Amino acid sequence: MANKEALQKLLMLKRQQLDPAKFGIARRRGGRGRTLVAGLTQGEACAVLGWSEGTYGKVERGDLELTAPRFEELARLFEFTEEDWRNGWSYSFGGEPPYPLHPQTAYIVVPHWIKVLGAMGVPGYISCPGWNILATNPGFQALFLPGDEPSNMMRWMILDPRARELYLGDWAASWATAALPQLRAAVARHPDNETLQKLEHDVLLDEEAGPLYRSCPDSLDTPDGHTRPFRHPVLGWTQVTLCAAMPQVSPGQLLMCLLFDTGAGA
Repeated sequence: MANKEALQKLLMLKRQQLDPAKFGIARRRGGRGRTLVAGLTQGEACAVLGWSEGTYGKVERGDLELTAPRFEELARLFEFTEEDWRNGWSYSFGGEPPYPLHPQTAYIVVPHWIKVLGAMGVPGYISCPGWNILATNPGFQALFLPGDEPSNMMRWMILDPRARELYLGDWAASWATAALPQLRAAVARHPDNETLQKLEHDVLLDEEAGPLYRSCPDSLDTPDGHTRPFRHPVLGWTQVTLCAAMPQVSPGQLLMCLLFDTGAGA
């Protein structure tokens, strides 16, 4: 166990925050019986989990090592947030968890990130693991002619003829060969994602993108910090630097900010 004491504190805190009524258990009275006490006892948690008597208590005391499946059971019972999930996993096993506890959060943009996107002074968008665009700001929308704004960023970059011809300079070398290894890795990480499966299928059938996809290297480089040629509606042909970040409350989401070179030598 990577950090027994930290895991004990996390489990105790989350157990004590649960409402026993959700499980048909009457709340206990503490002190002189005047105050109702929140949370489950260790024995009640054990019963709700369906574990043998005393098992949960041993886990919380650090006397029994958790397995990954049992840790996930606890996380779901104790209503872990994604931050709880990451912290608890690192306390139990070290490192980052291999998957999010709530994968659906990657498809929901929380209100404060909508505000951040709107307040940014540069074009930006938020996308899901399959590159469907979930939210954009006015700066991003203004980059495109009517009807050209992408709904899926990867599909637009790789398969849209107008993107190749009007917006993305040096398409094959600067855009496609950098993006296609990302697609391959995403398909491997999310084998059940229908959007990614369809995207890969269409890329393989494309006369230009298909050969590039088959021959692209397996090495994967993050787009964060890459500078590529782009045709800006005001600046004309210039360079754009891609700045990528991931909202912690929504693992799998991508916030992409686009910094355009506005200098005289653009």
